[in-house]
Parts: sequence; structure tokens; C-alpha cells
Amino acid sequence: MQIAAGECPSELGAHLKPIKNYGLSWALEMNTAGGSISGIKTDRTYTINQLFFGLDYRLTRHPQHQFYFEGGFKYWHKSDDGPGLGGTGTDFGPYTKPKKRHNGPREIFYNFDGNNTKIAAGLQSMKMGILLDERVVGLSLSRTAGSFKINLNGGTVTTDFARMKDFCSTRHVYRLVRGGRFNLVGDSFGETNLIGGLISWSPSNKEISDDIEEVLDNIE
Repeated sequence: MQIAAGECPSELGAHLKPIKNYGLSWALEMNTAGGSISGIKTDRTYTINQLFFGLDYRLTRHPQHQFYFEGGFKYWHKSDDGPGLGGTGTDFGPYTKPKKRHNGPREIFYNFDGNNTKIAAGLQSMKMGILLDERVVGLSLSRTAGSFKINLNGGTVTTDFARMKDFCSTRHVYRLVRGGRFNLVGDSFGETNLIGGLISWSPSNKEISDDIEEVLDNIE
């Protein structure tokens, strides 16, 4: 169920609708979910509503150049704040209650997609093997050469747009740990930065490439 996910996944990018022949595409996604939590002094009902909007632009004559924007709005409600709020729970101090409304960008980036080279700059989803899978404001470079692939990534992360932080967190409904927010992501831009690189070797890619070249040579 989307409500229980660690982040708020979206299928927006896979359903972009072209606007005539202007190189523009757009999509709108809305979802809502609700339920109840039962227990001793914890009975409550809740709802969460999310709205996403995406706009994609590619140069008509040079489609390898892409500009993408995606923004979101989220509203949640619980019928009861539950025990512990304001220090009413045993041995628990007060904690900041999450805001009812969240809105802001999820992706804003420029992307160049060449034959073997990809470059992206801006607020984007970065992946680097098992080391990184996060939304980052920064620069990413990917280069493929035969059976080798090089990834270089750098940027900053804040609680405003990180995958499992202020916008997409499930703590609006269900907090396993009392007290303030506990994470290693900065509250302000430039407070939590990263830089990294990854070299991948996939011998099968080289073999496939060689087979294709052999077929083409036989055709000639």
C-alpha cells in the first residue's frame, strides 16, 4: 500500500502525455489512502492525499537534451494525536508535530543523454550501485566504454526533498521512536554533502557488442 511505503513512489514519469509537436509532455497523478490503527489508547483513523505534477521538455531537433520538472503536494489527517504528544507519555519528552501540508519540488533537472554518456544537473534521483539511492541536488555523470561503466556523483541532500524525510515519511501516521526526528540529513542546503564514484564491469555487455558487430560485418 502506498501509504505504508518508506517513500512516496510515483508512476508519473512513465505516463507523460505529449503536447502536440512542441517537445512538451505532461502528467498529473493523484492518490489518496486511509485506514485505522487500533490499540490501547491509540485508536485513530487517518487519511493521506498526494498530488504530483510533471512537465518534460526535449529539444525537437536534439532530443538528447531534456529539461524536467516534477512537484508534489501532500495533506494528511489523524483523528487523534496519540499518547506521548507534548510529554504526556511516560518518560517521553515533547517532539515536533509534522506539518499537515507539504509541498515542493521532487525533481528539477537538465539531462543530456548521449550514446555512451549521460550527464544530469539539478534536483534528481541519484543511484550508484548499493552505495546511493537518494534525491540529491547536484551533478551526475555516467560513461559507458565497452564492458565498463563509470558513475560519478556529487551534491547535497536536505530533509526538504530526501526520499524518506519530511515530504515522504510515514511518521505522520505511525512513529516507532518517540522524540525528535532522528536522521543524518541536514536541515539546510549544503549541510549534508556527498561525492562518490563507481566503476562497474559487465563482461556480457562486451560480448553482446562483439556479436552485433560481427552480424553487421557479415551483412556488409
